[in-house]
Amino acid sequence: MKTHEIQQLASDGYFDKFPLNASIIETHISWVLLSGDFVFKIKKPVKLSFLDFSTLDLRRHYCMRELILNQTYSDIYLDVLPIRNINGKWHIGEGKENIIDYAVRMKRLESESKMDTMLDEGKLNKNHIKSLANILAQAHLKAEKVTSNFNLAKLRRLFNSFIENRPFVLRHFGEEAAIMIDKSIAWSNKFLEAHALRMKQRADEGFTRLLHGDLHCGNVFIANPPILFDCIEFDDKLREIDLLSEIGFLCMDIEAHNAPELSDYLIDLYSKQTGAIQSKEDLQILHYYKCFRASIRAKVLLISAQQHRGSAQFKEELPKAEKYLKLIKSYLPSKVSLENRSKEFDFKTDSDK
Repeated sequence: MKTHEIQQLASDGYFDKFPLNASIIETHISWVLLSGDFVFKIKKPVKLSFLDFSTLDLRRHYCMRELILNQTYSDIYLDVLPIRNINGKWHIGEGKENIIDYAVRMKRLESESKMDTMLDEGKLNKNHIKSLANILAQAHLKAEKVTSNFNLAKLRRLFNSFIENRPFVLRHFGEEAAIMIDKSIAWSNKFLEAHALRMKQRADEGFTRLLHGDLHCGNVFIANPPILFDCIEFDDKLREIDLLSEIGFLCMDIEAHNAPELSDYLIDLYSKQTGAIQSKEDLQILHYYKCFRASIRAKVLLISAQQHRGSAQFKEELPKAEKYLKLIKSYLPSKVSLENRSKEFDFKTDSDK
């Protein structure tokens, strides 16, 4: 579907016989329609370096994957429904007309109970964190172990892809922020060289598992018990990660919301239950994953801002991206040599193009 069709569906469309009257939340890969007791998530027909939703069959496949995977975390995921155009009106649900697209239907929960909202409003406390640590520990201890070899080159490439955002960062945040990207890549390469043996050992010891993969504060509802949602469905390899990568993502995001004491409390409770931290070196690896995950969050927001230049969403995404850029800077050592930056990438600025 296209943007104007989504807008028509939200304003004038139907779910079964009921008007949707939905509001729309847009991300760089999907549209989310909030309507009454339900949420409908529709994948954009996009093909990016890390996913392919470009055909109807692919979108149906990944809608089904999203449903099945997320049902292991909670009961808010209900079904996958077809979208049709019937006599000029958009409908979600069964019918005889040609299927135009698909939507994942979920129960709608109160937005005020999202973890990021509660953090912003100062409502998240240690009791909430304790319940969340228990849920995470239980899920992770039951998660399937991944026996494949630790892929150092892949992790290096994922971090180094941050360089793709450098021209945009230079344009909107200045030279200091752009150089920070160079320094973060140089630091990452040096860190991975120094700690590759231990990171591989952790994989051999069973700390790499099939996890959520996108566990930030926006993907958690603080309920009784807490609800995790929106895990990665488009690439299982992105879910085959160290426990420290998963918990580091959430702790990083808590710190991005200015609550480092809650981040420390979460990792302490979680580690006691899972044994995920075995040594001081493991703590250093956790710190690395925080920085890596902050670069991913920044990257997603920067891509979204690029897609919506000149719009209200652009103005919203830019300061969010800046928050993560500043967090990355705080994670880096005070002095970082650029000698270790990747030779695989061309560090051009806008003026070079």
